[in-house]
Amino acid sequence: MRKWIGPILLTAFSIYEMANVFRDFIASDGIHYFVRQPSRLLLVLAIGVAGGLCALVYERLSPRVRCLVKLWAFALAAVSSFLFASYLYYEFHFGLMTKPPVLYVPRFFEVVPLFPLGASLFFSLFFYLNLKRKIEA
Repeated sequence: MRKWIGPILLTAFSIYEMANVFRDFIASDGIHYFVRQPSRLLLVLAIGVAGGLCALVYERLSPRVRCLVKLWAFALAAVSSFLFASYLYYEFHFGLMTKPPVLYVPRFFEVVPLFPLGASLFFSLFFYLNLKRKIEA
């Protein structure tokens, strides 16, 4: 009986949280948004189904191919976050200079491009470590 308590409590908590999400969805007027634009709901559904299929295909891959996919995913994440950081840096330093100065841009916004740049370095480190492990194996 004791080994059934954990799964029963987890199931009850999951049902409660799902009901809470549905209640919040109804209360926040999300239904009216998707009723007015049903193509958005279909897009969300398509993204969910595609993500589930990608996860299923990834799980069926061999460990060698799965390691290669993970390696390429880290490389793609590093490159895309670096490009995003570069774009933010350009916009904050050069894009805003051409517009008339309506309000003062605080120094915090000069640091904002460093966050995606940090993510880029983080993903680059994972890419390097996985590549190193793959070469050594």
